[in-house]
Amino acid sequence: MAGPSHPLKLGVAALIGVLGMIVVVVGLFGFAGSQLASGATGMRDSAMQGVQKVQDWLATNPFGLTSSQLQGYLDQAMSSLRTNSSSITSGAMQVGTTTGHFLVGMIIALIATYFFLAQGGPITRYFVRWLPRPAQAPTFEALRRGWISLGAYARTQVLVAGVDAIGIALGALILGLPFVVPLFVLVFLSSFIPILGAIVSGAVAVLIALVVKGPIMALVMLGIVLLVQQLESHVLQPFLMGKAVSLHPLAVIIAVAVGSFLLGIVGALFAVPVLAVANTVIRYLVSDDPFPALGETWDQENARDRAVAAEDATDEDQPRVGDRQDEQPDDEERLSAR
Repeated sequence: MAGPSHPLKLGVAALIGVLGMIVVVVGLFGFAGSQLASGATGMRDSAMQGVQKVQDWLATNPFGLTSSQLQGYLDQAMSSLRTNSSSITSGAMQVGTTTGHFLVGMIIALIATYFFLAQGGPITRYFVRWLPRPAQAPTFEALRRGWISLGAYARTQVLVAGVDAIGIALGALILGLPFVVPLFVLVFLSSFIPILGAIVSGAVAVLIALVVKGPIMALVMLGIVLLVQQLESHVLQPFLMGKAVSLHPLAVIIAVAVGSFLLGIVGALFAVPVLAVANTVIRYLVSDDPFPALGETWDQENARDRAVAAEDATDEDQPRVGDRQDEQPDDEERLSAR
């Protein structure tokens, strides 16, 4: 390490990064929630009008359903809800428990993120030294390149998600749709889930346009969503990811499918970054270094750690001023000894 202030600078930078992320996320969700609360009444009226339009459409050919038949179907749905009320209540309680677990896990993840950012290098070297000596250097270099690949992937995904959210939110704003900020937040967060997230967020945007503005504007909104997503998949992703973290589209689809099957939505979220890191690590271990400019630093890191440890040991071995004074016999002891 460069000096005693170096760990302090890393700790302060990591703390600022984690706190800044918390402020941004809480601010976005708070603003989105306030907009949802303020526009709930208007959205409810628009939804009722949309439901009435759907009922009128179902009453015409080719369905030809009468109002009594529609009301009968609605009564059956309400009766089914009342019959399964206990299951719905238990499901709501389970959702509450899951939310509590999610919040606890989020706190643990934030604490772990801070320590990984502030002390990631020493932690990695500590565990790597458990391996046999011939495997230490290649393992450390592979993990270092995997970490750089993960950082590049995360930065790219944040940028791509921001472009997606801004493009779809601007389209919704031009069309005069409500809930632009909540739609921005939804698109931004769902963009981190490949393939599935884009489908869900785009469907929500089109549904809002259908309920509020009608089928014509819904088609226009669908065109905007498809245009933004095509720009992302064919321009942004290949250009920003680069050769080091690029993955074949089939590999992405398989990774998302396997991750969602094993761990649900969490697996779908982390499948692609894990695959990107594994791809980089394996490429380095088979002598295909994706970051040749990095060079070899394992010996330098070891030498620096040994220098810091030697400096700390020297400081501990040196007697303190108070200790030297305690070891010197005072005048009374010398006189009594004579």
